[in-house]
Amino acid sequence: MNSAWRTLWRYFKRFWRWVTCRRARLTAIRVEELPNKLDTNKLYLVGEGDYLWFAAMMCPCDCGHILYMGLMPDQKPKWSVTVHHDNSVSLFPSVWRKVGCKTHFWLRNGCIIRHKG
Repeated sequence: MNSAWRTLWRYFKRFWRWVTCRRARLTAIRVEELPNKLDTNKLYLVGEGDYLWFAAMMCPCDCGHILYMGLMPDQKPKWSVTVHHDNSVSLFPSVWRKVGCKTHFWLRNGCIIRHKG
C-alpha cells in the first residue's frame, strides 16, 4: 500500500509541474557556436562532439541578458545538464544571477521554477 501512495504522489508531482509551467518548455539544442540571436525557448549546449563547454539561454525575467553556465568538469561554478526523452532539459544546480536582475531559478523538465524569496 505504501508504494502505491508513493507512486501516486510521484505522478501527482509530475502533473502539478506540467500544470504550473507558465512559459513554453525549454528544449535543448546542441551547437558548436552560439548564434547571434537566441530563442527564448531554447537552452543552447555549446561544444564539439561529446564535449560540452557551456550552456546559454536568455534570462527568464525578460531583462534581455544572456546567461552562461559552465559545463566543463574543472570549471567553477559548474552545472550539469540532463536532456530528457522529450528534448526538455534540466539544469543542476539552480541559476542565481548575482548582478543586474538578480533572478534565481531552477530549470527542471524544461520549466522555469522561480525562487520565491
